[in-house]
Amino acid sequence: MSKWDEQFAPVLAQGREVREGQRTLGNAIIDVVEKGGNLIAEASTGTGKSFATLVPVIVAVQKAKKKKEDYRGVVSTETLTLQDQIFKKDLPFLASLYPDFTYGKLMGRSNYLCFEVAKDNAIGVKELDALVTLLETRQANLGDGEKSDVERVIGRKLDKEEWSKIAGSSTFCGENKCAPDVCYGAKARKTAKEVDILVVNHAVLATDLEIRSNALPESGAEDGLVGTFETLIVDEAHELAPVLVENGTKEVSLWELSAMGSTIIAGIEHAQLVYANASIGRIASEAVDDIVDAFNSIQKFYQLLAEKSGEQWTNYSTAVCIKNLMMGQPAYIIHAMDVYEQQVPQLLENALQTLEKVQKYLTKGVAVAFEEKLKKRAKISKALRTAGELAGNVRILQSAMQTKDGIISEYGIYGVTVRGWEKKKDGSKGMTMRMKPMDVSGRAQYLFHNKTNILVSATLTDLTDGTFKYVKASTGFPSGAKELRVTTPFDLATQQMFYMTPATGTKVGHLRGAQFDFDELVDLIMAARGRSLVLFTSREELDWASDAVKVLHAKGVFPYNILVQEKDADKAELMDKFKSDTHSVLFATKSFFVGIDVPGEALSAVWICKWPNPQYNAECKQQVIYWGGRGFKKWYERESLTTFQQGAGRLIRSSGCKGVVGVLDFRVSDRKESVFKSALTGVQAIGSPVTIKIDDVKTFLA
Repeated sequence: MSKWDEQFAPVLAQGREVREGQRTLGNAIIDVVEKGGNLIAEASTGTGKSFATLVPVIVAVQKAKKKKEDYRGVVSTETLTLQDQIFKKDLPFLASLYPDFTYGKLMGRSNYLCFEVAKDNAIGVKELDALVTLLETRQANLGDGEKSDVERVIGRKLDKEEWSKIAGSSTFCGENKCAPDVCYGAKARKTAKEVDILVVNHAVLATDLEIRSNALPESGAEDGLVGTFETLIVDEAHELAPVLVENGTKEVSLWELSAMGSTIIAGIEHAQLVYANASIGRIASEAVDDIVDAFNSIQKFYQLLAEKSGEQWTNYSTAVCIKNLMMGQPAYIIHAMDVYEQQVPQLLENALQTLEKVQKYLTKGVAVAFEEKLKKRAKISKALRTAGELAGNVRILQSAMQTKDGIISEYGIYGVTVRGWEKKKDGSKGMTMRMKPMDVSGRAQYLFHNKTNILVSATLTDLTDGTFKYVKASTGFPSGAKELRVTTPFDLATQQMFYMTPATGTKVGHLRGAQFDFDELVDLIMAARGRSLVLFTSREELDWASDAVKVLHAKGVFPYNILVQEKDADKAELMDKFKSDTHSVLFATKSFFVGIDVPGEALSAVWICKWPNPQYNAECKQQVIYWGGRGFKKWYERESLTTFQQGAGRLIRSSGCKGVVGVLDFRVSDRKESVFKSALTGVQAIGSPVTIKIDDVKTFLA
């Protein structure tokens, strides 16, 4: 009898089927949990990853308690939906079989009610004040203070804007010092460190890493948000690096610059009470003004380039770098370029020198304020942090302007871009500067300081080279980690068919940029008798196609209920509707390529209307350049194949499932297109029979 059979006996006693893949994965995890070490495991859909990862940690907790020792495990997954599935479904079931362990979950503070934020926003707002009063009177019924708890108490749904006015906010509280009795996020953070097994999402893990890495000695923040633990399990690990990248991305617009300047000046005013310096406030204002002038000059230059090339400023994106313009440019562009290359760097240098003086002053102010126990010392500390952040942004911008591609490595590896936007109300133009980490592996490696670290997902292998090299490189996972691949327990040769459109694009024309034929999509949905998840990579294409299907529905020629993922829609609620109506059709965007589990009759087809290539914008180009330089020449193709695998994996979720995955993108039928090669690689990796005939689809699903 293997250790898996021994540890999983309580689960198997409930009539659960024995899955050889789960046994293989479970034994490997038991081995590293018991001995310590690192494991990277690709386990296909249906393996039973959740129980295979949770049970060994639960058993380790039980053994430690018998020895009166401490043992904690942290499980991180990609989305709130997957986090809830583990917390509300898997762990309660296992707790009924494995006694004597505690568990909890932790989300970001914006997912919890905070009375401090709510009361602050309710000043002078009658409706919000009434809501806060109601919640205070019924506080005993608010449970964990999550959005669903608040909605249950007030008896209605809250839209995104309403919730933001009463939820925790990093802008409101950067000190993490809210009291647990008024902020449910603070309460959740306190409780999180006390449970044996904690379930988080990757965004929380990223915040935990940030707090630990920036913690000052004796600050009390060395153990981050989640506390100390022995085992880290990262589920959906293919998304860990992207989440860490997004968490580390900095954005600056004129609004942020103004807010940062106000914070610095406010801190200086408080510091003046204990450590006077008559000129420091004035020169701080001048530094912010210099940065604003530089920002406006950069925007003017890039806006002129966009207009000259005929591009729309809205969503215009380009790298911040040396620009080599062609001969014969108009005088106004030459002048703007001269300002960009000569005056802007000098403005930034002046501002940087001044900010260094401001930081020295505020550092002294903080020290004196703490000595004298000044009540407003938090304001001075916040001003010091903000001045440091602003100076860091200036250094990054300075460095990027001297590069050929906007990629810097002096102050961290960043790709620096600017993105244009326009206000819909008045048409005024603005610009956001984005500083996106190209590589978080150096920082991410500090996640894996525990006794045991496990990465697991259905899509960890790079299909372009068949290895785990990229996921290791992008996450900084320890070298020498054990590797494991567990194949699917399902018979995809008989349970699943692949449909590849035979069309070549002659019918395109209904929507610019679309690569699918609407009539073909409707025919395929009808062949599946509804029961379809229709995936788009473009919001515009989704809206167009769903509206067109609604017209057919109104005419009585499309008999199935239509569900559409609207902006800011509740994903879990939408999925419940889709599951309950077994012949409905769900039109969704790229977020539904992952984390969707619909076993059985409700889902018999997944139609991918465009091959999921990453958007080839300025930021994507920088990633291609950077990772190509690190030996991953097919980074772009790898990204699309991973997303494709995730989307295709939504279909077969149990041994009783049967269905068709279809790619309707015309380019998969054109050998001249790079998409053709990618699709061929992806489909071959899945191993299902392929057809180009809708009649085959009808027969297969009959």
